[in-house]
Amino acid sequence: MEFKQLEVSDYHNLKGFFKSQQYALCNYSLLSLIVWSNQKLKTHYAVEDNTLIICNKSAANPADNHLILPISSADDITPEYLFILAKRLGFSDYWFVPEDFLLKYGAKEIEFYFEVNEQDEFDDYIYLKQDLIQLKGNRYAKQRNLIHQFYKRYLSRCKVDIEMIDSGNTLECLNFLQEWCELRKCDVENGESLACEKMATMNA
Repeated sequence: MEFKQLEVSDYHNLKGFFKSQQYALCNYSLLSLIVWSNQKLKTHYAVEDNTLIICNKSAANPADNHLILPISSADDITPEYLFILAKRLGFSDYWFVPEDFLLKYGAKEIEFYFEVNEQDEFDDYIYLKQDLIQLKGNRYAKQRNLIHQFYKRYLSRCKVDIEMIDSGNTLECLNFLQEWCELRKCDVENGESLACEKMATMNA
C-alpha cells in the first residue's frame, strides 16, 4: 500500500468518505485532518477496497507514528482487521479510538489484539451550539467580558473593520500572522505548540 501526503487539493476527492463516517471525534473530520497536518505529524492516506486508511508520521519522533481507525461504509472494521492491517503496514499503534468503538467490541476482544491506554492530553472539548451563540450564564462571563472590552476599546471607536476572510484579504491575514509569530517565536525550536497552531492557521 502506498501512502500519499494529505493536502488541501485532496479535499474534493476524499470528502465522500466522510459523509457518513461514524466516529464522533474531531480527528475524523477531513478539514481537521488537513488543517492539523504539520511539522510535528504529517498526515498521509491511502485507499484500499473503498476504505480510507489514514496515518500520521513524525520525522523527528518515529515512535509517534500511528494509524487512526479506517473510514469505510462497510461494517467490518473489527479489532482483528485493525490488528492485521497495522501489522501489514508496519504500525504498532492506533490513536484517537472513540469510546463507542471500544464499547461496541468490548474490552476482552480488543485487548486480545491491543493494549488500550487513555490519551488524556487529547480530550475533545465539546460545546452546545446555542451556548456559543448566546454565551449565557456564569460559565461564559469571562468570554462576554472580553467581547465587551474589545467592543468598547476598538469597535465603538471605529479602530477596526470586521471583514469576511476571502481571496482578497488572505495575504494580509497571513502577513499579520507572520508578524505576530515573529514576536512570539512561533517556530519548532522555541515552541512546538505555537508552531503547530501557526501551520494550522495557514492551512485553514
